[in-house]
Amino acid sequence: INPTRRKSYAEGVLVTQVVPSFSSEAPGVSSYRRAIDAFDGGNYGFTSLEGYLSARLFTDALALCPELTTEALRQTLDTRLSDVDLGIGARIGFSAINHQASQTVWGSIIQSDGRLEVPFVWTPDTGIRPN
Repeated sequence: INPTRRKSYAEGVLVTQVVPSFSSEAPGVSSYRRAIDAFDGGNYGFTSLEGYLSARLFTDALALCPELTTEALRQTLDTRLSDVDLGIGARIGFSAINHQASQTVWGSIIQSDGRLEVPFVWTPDTGIRPN
């Protein structure tokens, strides 16, 4: 360790996210950044990315829903949104027994300059794999 450089307490800390990094070049994340640039001045974050993707999934469900009732929306989510590609590098969806849209976890490591490096992705099907 360089004695003239103080190490950040956060450097090297592993953080898991339920969405890819907001700096990802995935098409769905690029779309998110364009929307944030247009409506929020470019304040990117994991929370707003998750909200953006949730809203996209919700509007997809509304477009497929035959009528606007709670039961019709639930039925649409359970039967018509089982394999959705929002452009994040992982498919998401629901079923009658699974109401968690994504099973994917992105591992992020905090760098000395505060950036996040995402060296791996985990899914129940593939386990840990390089990103």
